[in-house]
This record gives sequence, structure tokens and C-alpha cells, in this order.
Amino acid sequence: MEFQASASLGATALVSYDTVAVREDLRRGEIVLMHAAAGGLGLMSVQIAKAFEARVIATAPIKEKLEVARKFGAYECLDNFGGQEWWKTILEQTGGKGVDLVFDSVGLVDLSLKCLSHERRVYWPLGSRAEKEI
Repeated sequence: MEFQASASLGATALVSYDTVAVREDLRRGEIVLMHAAAGGLGLMSVQIAKAFEARVIATAPIKEKLEVARKFGAYECLDNFGGQEWWKTILEQTGGKGVDLVFDSVGLVDLSLKCLSHERRVYWPLGSRAEKEI
């Protein structure tokens, strides 16, 4: 691996660990919805959540990226592009319960809230301040 590529691993690993393990206090057995699961933060977060023995549901807009997420530990992979109602699939797979944590780095806020379990957590690492009344 080239130096430039390997240098980014430290940044994504630290941000992902801080988010998943420290800020959101992920626990064994929880269900995590990871959007953009084949990107830098997504892949690292999938692996960290898997290490915590969480069940990871990954989303990505194309099949090839979903295969990458599965290879790195995602339990289920769903296409979140093209009008598919992936959030309904998540509710079906969780027996209507929904997910415990949403890691949304792509702005699928409203749809993610449809499959979030009651009184659970959402993390939006989107750089600018966003307000959402829930």
C-alpha cells in the first residue's frame, strides 16, 4: 500500500472508533444501519461495529459497493438508491423493531428515522449544523 493511501487509515479509524464506540456507546447485539458502508468511514465503522458484535445493515447505491461492505462484515446489504423502500425491508428484518443506531453520512435523514427504534441514536457526521425536530 502506498504511503498516501495508508495515511488515511488513521483518520478513518479514529473517527469511526470515536463515533461507534465512544460517542454512541455501541453495545453487543445492537443493530446498526450504516449508510455509505463502502466508503472510508463506512468500511471502518462496519468493521468496528462487527468487532463489538453488533449486527450491521449496510446501504450503498450500487451492487459492487454492497459486495465490498459484505466482505468487510456487514450482515445485510441493501440498495438505498433508485426509489427502493429499503427502510421497509429493515423493519421487516427486525420484526418491526428497527435499528438501534444509524450512521448517516449521506443525508438520508427522513428515511432513516422511519426505521429507527424508539429512543435510539442517530449520528450524522455532516460538517455543518443541521436541525431536525423529531
